[in-house]
Parts: sequence; structure tokens; C-alpha cells
Amino acid sequence: MEVAVNHKDTKKSKRTVSKHRVTYSYTLLLLLCVLLLAACGDDPEPTPVPSSTVASVPTFTPTPILPAPAAAQSESRTISPESKPVVIPTSTPAPIATPDANERLAQASHLHRYGYYSDEQWLLLGLLADADESQQLSARYRLAESYLAEDNFVQALDVLDKFQLEAIRLAADDARRVNAIFLRGEALSGLNRMGEAAAAYQTFLESHLDLTGVVQEIIGDGWQRSGESGQAASAFRLAADATADRVERVRLLEKLAGLLENSGRWAEAAAVLGEMLDQSVNPSYRVGLLRRAGDAQARAGDEAAAISHWQAALQEVPDSAAAYLSLIELVNRKQPVDSLLRGQIDLYAEAWQPANDAYQEFLAQAPADDALRGEALLGIGQAQMGLGLWNDALIALDRVIADFPACVCFGQAWLDKGRLEILRGDAAAGRRVYRTFAREHPDDALAAEALWRSALSAIAADNELEAAVDVLALADSFPNSARAPDALSVLGIGSFVNGLYSQAQDAFQRMVDSYPAVRPAASAYWLGRSLYAQGQRTEAQQLWLELVESEPDTYYGVLAGLAARRVGFAHQEFIFGGMEQAVGPATTLAGDDGTRAYAEGWLEGWVAAPAAGWGTLPAAVAADVDLRNGQLLLDLGRRGEALAQLELVYRRYRDDPAAIYALALHFEELETFRLGIVSAVWLLDESPAQLIEDAPIFLQKMAYPRHFAELIDAEAAKNGFDPLIFYSLIRQESLFEEGARSYAAAQGLAQIIPSTGEEIAGRMGFPNYSNALIYRPYINLRFGAFYLAWVREYVDGRVTSALAGYNAGPGNAKRWRERSGPDDTLFVELMDYSEPRLYVQRILSHYYHYTRLYP
Repeated sequence: MEVAVNHKDTKKSKRTVSKHRVTYSYTLLLLLCVLLLAACGDDPEPTPVPSSTVASVPTFTPTPILPAPAAAQSESRTISPESKPVVIPTSTPAPIATPDANERLAQASHLHRYGYYSDEQWLLLGLLADADESQQLSARYRLAESYLAEDNFVQALDVLDKFQLEAIRLAADDARRVNAIFLRGEALSGLNRMGEAAAAYQTFLESHLDLTGVVQEIIGDGWQRSGESGQAASAFRLAADATADRVERVRLLEKLAGLLENSGRWAEAAAVLGEMLDQSVNPSYRVGLLRRAGDAQARAGDEAAAISHWQAALQEVPDSAAAYLSLIELVNRKQPVDSLLRGQIDLYAEAWQPANDAYQEFLAQAPADDALRGEALLGIGQAQMGLGLWNDALIALDRVIADFPACVCFGQAWLDKGRLEILRGDAAAGRRVYRTFAREHPDDALAAEALWRSALSAIAADNELEAAVDVLALADSFPNSARAPDALSVLGIGSFVNGLYSQAQDAFQRMVDSYPAVRPAASAYWLGRSLYAQGQRTEAQQLWLELVESEPDTYYGVLAGLAARRVGFAHQEFIFGGMEQAVGPATTLAGDDGTRAYAEGWLEGWVAAPAAGWGTLPAAVAADVDLRNGQLLLDLGRRGEALAQLELVYRRYRDDPAAIYALALHFEELETFRLGIVSAVWLLDESPAQLIEDAPIFLQKMAYPRHFAELIDAEAAKNGFDPLIFYSLIRQESLFEEGARSYAAAQGLAQIIPSTGEEIAGRMGFPNYSNALIYRPYINLRFGAFYLAWVREYVDGRVTSALAGYNAGPGNAKRWRERSGPDDTLFVELMDYSEPRLYVQRILSHYYHYTRLYP
């Protein structure tokens, strides 16, 4: 998974492209090789880090980097992104004077941040032997944190016991007095001594009642791991009751309901599910709750309530698995269900025979003039197709077409008839059905879709001529269809791939002229490529320069910049090569010296100066309970819970530019880098800057930072690629949040999937690897860099191939490269999944900014 933070299109200046008038050629074209235009949705926001800290240490200790925490980030770069891996010297520097205790504490903190726990512990144990009392206390407390971070609970508890004996020497208001009690609870919980752990957590709560919801959930998780479901349920109940946020409360109730269901406490589970229904608004979530509530009530003996909930599930979202499961319960209880609705639900679940029976029942009962008979016949046809009863299905579909021309199902019947022919092995007949429908019923809303499907069938059959005819007919006959620009885009790329540059020019010019709001940058870029290939270089240059002027940092804007400057351009275009020659200035603002002072002066030009001063948290923000709790949870090693609290703060104040600026700085200080980046991006989006480079360098670098510089620079150099590419990848993957976890279970800064982590560990010879190690920054970045380099060499040595393979798998990248040839731009266009295409496009945009800002 990757994380995307994109600036609003409204921030771009008006896009214009020159119109190079041509006479459209309607010659039959060679085929487009692939459907490129999969729909693209917004990327989900990253999920916070799991609440427990990651575990165990390998049996070897890597040599860490030991600068002071405030060391400047390296400026070094590997210039050629296409170069082979280089060897990093491993010799040990000459000995230097032993740092004093405070410096060693700072070094230990630095090691902890990167995940070098064994080295941190070695430093801290040394401090216990030769530091003063205050420093020894600090070292002992930090040692407990380090042991907990690697799930070494026995040693953590031993150190905490000693710390508590010595803590009397701390000032009464020293937070470590109380925090150590929480850490003791963590160690005891890890040792499965939950009675003692719960007591420790409760003692901690006496000083931090605002954290009741968070800590009670932690207690509940511990009891659940121990198999004490009753204690766990009580804790989850307390957690939910202490939580004011609706979404968070439903999340906690979900844990409670699941526990009660698994424990067979059905009446209580039904009551909790009812609470959740009262607070939930998303139909796709509610339908599952309705089904579960019905199940729980049935098991608790309340049949009437169960039936009511199952019936409600059918109406909430009929096309859902939950509705189907509810339908089964109702049918088994001989409850009446509308036969048409029953057929719809069964069709969704691919329960073909029950669907057929339901629709047949409807036809047997419905009056002859019932308009819904056509829909029932369509359902019968679809069900019989699912059963492989082709002739029976064809009879049903033909009846819809012949007898119900006014039915809303009329066009779908034609589409299904075409699909039926293809499924039973006669693709040519299927395409004839599609074309007949489009020709004879051009006013039907699905007519254009029929030609699109015909083209796809021809592509699958390697029938280039028919595919070209279909897409051209679609564009000509249905210019107002949403499929028309899709057809022209496919036509243009297909023509370009086959060297038919004049026809490609025709298609892209039509896109520019007729569909200026649909992928305008892509159309302008490829129109330029088509013109350039025909020797019309001046016209191509003009198009590209106009695109660079309006949106230099978007994917196609960057490609236009590279093409306009002839950087690496050939039929073997490298889109990640020569970026230094194509980027714009670091800033367009006169006098911008990159300082914070300059940025704050610029902010004052459009935001009222805050009373507390720029960069200082406003009083209300500083006093925000969620901010305070988030900071405390970070100190306690509970990063996931901390990020959830801090996210609430960001959302609460994101309409206040002065507050968001202060929070962006504060999030960076807390090293919650994702929140720092999204805050900076929000500020840039809301600012008068039309382009990112129209804002101060200081703010731009907050949006495009180089966190973890020591690790990233070293791993990039070791693996032979520009470190700025690796920064761009990490920004896309996780926004530098080491606790990020995606829906696909990708983990950490470089978003390593567990199975991929195992594979990488094997290739690297990494000893005693377990998935618990992957959240450690130094391991995650090492694995990510190694894998990126491995995929690069596996495919063809190209960075673009490596990035695509990193996201979608090396096998897919190799297949796409074999299809596209050496041109990176065609490689990206010919991907048959939208996610890796967007991934590469966004990383190129990030790389543009990193190259601008860090020359």
C-alpha cells in the first residue's frame, strides 16, 4: 500500500494547450494492446501503528550510526539512478574520546529511534556503572523502555523494579514516577501476569483519568490474550463508555461485541450490536451489524427481534454477503420474502439455482402486464448463465429483448446476450451482438458500453482490425458518452505503440479539442510525442512548454519537462534519468533564503499573525487534552494510540492556518512525521501559492522532508540508486511514519508485506528474522532498499521497472516491460492495473520536488 498526499487541482494555473488542427483519419488502425483506463479511487489514509511495540532482536548486532541526534542531514547523492550497486566501506573509524554521560544518553535515544536496541542497551548499561545518580536514573528508565521495545519483558520488569526503588530521589512532579507504573503494567502484561498488570494500569489511571478509554482498552486486550473473556469484556465496556468520539466508540464496541459473540453471551452481544446500529450511518457497515444482531438475538431466543433485523438487512444493502446470509435465515424459517428481492440477493451471492427459482416464482404470480416481468426474465437469464445453461439463458434474454423494449433492463439484456456468446466460446458472435445493439439502439444508455465491450473482446482475441473499428465507432457515434474519451485514449496509445503516429496524433488532438476536462495533461503530452515522432518538433516543444508552465510537477508535466529539454529522450526513454536538467527553481519567491523567518513573513501576508507568535501553539491547542494525551502515549511507547489522539488534534484545527503551521512544527518535534507532512501540505493547499514552488522553501521542505537521512542515504548508496528516489518512495509508501500499516498488511516506512519480508530476509541471509522486527526503521529501510534493487535487476535494471515491481510484484513488472519495450512512458501507460500506474506517477512527481529542493 502507499500513502498519497496530493495537492488540489485548483492550485494549478489554468491549463492550455495549442490546437494543431489536423484532418482526422478514419483509416482502420492496428490494435491497442491493452485496456489502460481502470478507474482510480482515492488512496486510503494510512492506519496507525499497531498498539503493541514490536519484538525480538536478531542474534547479531549491526553496526549502527552514532551521530548526535541533531546531526545535519547528509547532502550526498548517487547521481545516476540507473547505476549498479556500489560497495560501502566497512572499516571502523579511528577511536575518539569517550563522550560524557549526557552525550551517551543522547546517542542511546538516537539508537532507540532507529531500532538499534541492543546497541542502545550496551550504552545504557555502561552509564549505570559510571554516571552520576541523576544520569543513572535516566539510564535505568531508558533501559526499561528499550527492553520493552523488543518485548524482553523479564529484563524490563527487573529494571523497573530497581528504578522504582530509586525513584524516591526524583522530584515529586517528575512524570517518570507515574509513567514507570504504566511501563510496569506493560511488562507484567507481556509476562501474562494480568492481575498485577491491571492493578498497575489502574494505579497509573488515577493520575491520568483522561486516558481511561485508551488504558481500559489496553487492559481488555491483555485480559483477552490471557483467555479471561469476562474481565476483557468489562474493560472494553469501560473503554467505550469513556470515549466521546462516535467513530472511536463504535470501534471499541466492535471489539466488545466480537468478544461477547465468541463467548456465547448472545443477549449481551445483541444489545451491544444495537448500540452500534444506533451510532452507525454507513449502509455497507450497518448491513453487517443487522445480520449479526439477528444472529445474536436468534441464539438468545428472541426470534421476533432476529427476524426483524434480518428483514432490515435485506433492505439495507441487498447486494451484500450479509443480506444473503440474512435471507438464508429467513427462508429457513419460512418467512415471506419478496421473490424479486430474493432473486436479486441470490444473484449477487452467485446462488444461481435459488435465484432462478425465485424469479420463476415471481413470473408465476405476477400479472401478465406487470412491468417487472422483464427484470425477472433478465434475472432468469443471468442465473441460467451462471449454471451454464446457455440455450435456456438465451431464450430468457431474447424474451426480454423481444417483449420488453421499454424495460430499464433492455440494454443489460443485450450486453448479457453478447457476454453469453463469448462465455460459450463464440467471441465473434458476441461482438456481433454488441455491435448490433449499438447500431440498432443508439439511444440506449448502454449502447456505447456495448462497443467498448466489443473492443475489449477483440483485443483479447488479438483481432486488431475489429478493435480499432469498435473504438473509433464509439468515439464517432457516441461523443457524449463517458466511454468516448476512454476510446480515444486507448486508440491514441495503441496507434503510438504500433508506430502509427499520424493516427495517434488524430486521437490525441480530438481529446484536446473535444474533452479538455478529461486527462488534459496526458492528452497534451502524448499529442506532443506524436508530433515529435513525425518531425514536427517545434509544435511538440510548444505543447510541452505550455504543459510545463501550467503544471510542472505533475506526472505529465514532469514528462513534458524532460521531453522539452530532450533529457534522455529516445525510443528508450528513462523517466527517472536527468531530472536535474528538467526541474524548476527551488522557489519563485524573490529573497527566499530558505529560513523559517522568511516563511513566517510570507505567512503573515495572508494569515493574521497569531497572538502567541508564529510557530507557537495557540493556547487552546496547547491545552488540548488529545494533544496532551498523544504526547504522553508517545512517551509510554504506545505509538498507535498516540497517533490516533494526535490525528484528532489535526482534524480539529485544520481550518486554522496559524494553528496548523504551529502543529506542523510540533508534529515534527514529536517525530510524528506523517502528521507533520499532511499539516504542511494542507497549509500549502490553502495558501495563495498556485504551484508548490511558489511557496517558501522552508514550508516546501516540511512537505517534502528527508527524515531518517542517515539510514536512507546509506541504504540508497549501498544499493546503487539516487537517495532522492528512495525518499520519494518512502514518502509515497508511508509519509515517513514507521508505524504505518496498510489494508494489505504492508508494514513500516517502506511498507514491507510479511511474506515479502520473509523472502528478503532469506535473500539477505538475515539471521533469526521474524515479522515483529520489521517496524524497526533500520531493518525496514534496509529491506526496502534491498528489495527495490533486487526487483530492478530482476526485471531489466531500470528504476521505473523496480518501482512498479515494488508495488505490484516483480512478475507483473516483467510482463509489462516485455509488452512495452524500453520506453518508460509506454511501460507506465500499458500497465493493466491502475494502482501501480498511479504509484509510479506519484513517485516521479515526488522525485521532481526532491530534486528541486535538495540539489
